[in-house]
Amino acid sequence: MLFSPLMQQFRPVALVLAVLAAGTAAPARAQVASAPQFEKDVLPVLTAHCLKCHGGPKPKAGLDLRTRAGMLEGGESGPALVPGMSARSLVFEMIRKREMPPGKETKLTAQQVALVKAWIDAGAPSVQANPPVEIVGKTVTEKDRQFWAFQKPVRPPVPAVRGRERVRTPIDAFILAKLESKSLSLSPDADRTTLLRRVSFDLIGLPPSPEEVDAFLADTRPDAYERVVERLLASPHYGERWGRHWLDAAGYSDSVGGDNDPGQLFVREGMWRYRDYVVRALNEDRPLDRFLTEQLAGDEMDDWRSTPVLTAAMREHLVATGLLRTSVDHTTEDELNRPFERYQVLHDTIENLTSNLLGLTVACARCHDHKFDPIPQVEYYRLLAVLKPVYNTEAWIQPQHRHLEDVSVKEKEAIDRPLTELEQQLAAIRRPYEKKLFEARLAKLPEVLRADTAAALATPGAKRTAIQTYLAEKLGPSLSVPPEEVSQSLSKADRARTTALDKQLAALKGRRQTLPKIQAAWEAWQGAPPPAHVLRRGNHVTRGAEVQPGVFAVPTDIKSPTLIPPPRPEAKTSGR
Repeated sequence: MLFSPLMQQFRPVALVLAVLAAGTAAPARAQVASAPQFEKDVLPVLTAHCLKCHGGPKPKAGLDLRTRAGMLEGGESGPALVPGMSARSLVFEMIRKREMPPGKETKLTAQQVALVKAWIDAGAPSVQANPPVEIVGKTVTEKDRQFWAFQKPVRPPVPAVRGRERVRTPIDAFILAKLESKSLSLSPDADRTTLLRRVSFDLIGLPPSPEEVDAFLADTRPDAYERVVERLLASPHYGERWGRHWLDAAGYSDSVGGDNDPGQLFVREGMWRYRDYVVRALNEDRPLDRFLTEQLAGDEMDDWRSTPVLTAAMREHLVATGLLRTSVDHTTEDELNRPFERYQVLHDTIENLTSNLLGLTVACARCHDHKFDPIPQVEYYRLLAVLKPVYNTEAWIQPQHRHLEDVSVKEKEAIDRPLTELEQQLAAIRRPYEKKLFEARLAKLPEVLRADTAAALATPGAKRTAIQTYLAEKLGPSLSVPPEEVSQSLSKADRARTTALDKQLAALKGRRQTLPKIQAAWEAWQGAPPPAHVLRRGNHVTRGAEVQPGVFAVPTDIKSPTLIPPPRPEAKTSGR
């Protein structure tokens, strides 16, 4: 099938095909039966120590700790809970550092701190976290499948017309038949100059030059017009002219954010590559199914993560996924990097894909079963689950950091290796001086505390006991040695060595920052894919049943179920 201007008349179901071709899903995660439960174990602790401030109709800093959903929603400082990661959960960090609750008499005991940590690391299980929801309401029936919009196109018979001498193509016959039913006829043929201007404007958006007009008028061959069409289709301006329609529908923009404050406008470096990809695909007459698959699943088409060198084809496929990076994203601003704005990126991406690729408006199914089209709400969130490994709302990557560099992982490691080696050399020079200054500070403490404090600071934060945590937080700041103090204590020879290494390091960092960027959509999430849930009334705070990734049933030949199968054991990604 040729990729021509007629593509805009199609309503391909290639989204479904591409997701199924590349798609897999991870099995549901099992919970540890012995893990602490929110209602039974954690809520009593929070009630005794925290809910006086972080409960009720107006909780402090907007943070409501009465429910797991309230912690996921967070407050002025963002989400307070990241299930499975206590080290990244603000509620645990504030408790661990003894910054909250305020007042000595309200502090949690070491056992209570350990309980909260164990609960979060177990995935923050809760009886109400994933309440069972019976999926009722609209289901896809055979009658739904018979609606004309979901039927495969059938070639109709060409109508008979009276003015057969004016018919050059079957399309002419359909047009003329409608006109003749109104006692009308086709307009007279355009003169050759007008015809040339029309086709030139239509295909490349530019008028013909005087020389091109003269050449066409002088060409008396029967296929002179067809030759002009072929010449215009072969022009690089053809892709520029027709690519803009695709880019407009995709919502292409070189920048993101900054609607309320132009100073916050973030230019997505390298986004222009997606624009050029679309133009290039049109000019190469790339088949439509391949064009769509590259944009939906280009990151799954090659093993670019382990290749020694990023090939041109791998780069092309990654650039193509820019289609999934065109939605408005306000999380560039830290104060807007909240669950609501994160989920909005997912909802906008679904709307972009379904309205442009499927010709369906499915946004209604975000809150409830679609009232007109056979799109149940659960199917909407199955599609959201397909995108969740790319846009993980619980481990969000802001758009200014969401890019790949135009080199392979191994090439990037080779580029970074000299930086790492220089940093290690600098650290080796400075370490003896830093140790000496630290020991001088440590000697000022009472002798009974020195060994324990030194041991506490040498122990990673996650492995410290309650006493070690207390010592590190209370005495650590007074024992830390500022970098400038270390620099001042260096000998003349070592100062000269560090100055030379600093210059080399600055030069390498400058070179490192010039690596071109690819605004791609890929799975940055490590491990099992993050879970997705039906959101009651479309609200991320009121989560319903967990769903597995899948596609809409009605535009497919698949009856039931429409879930994406789990990945193979050797798979490196979810394949969604």
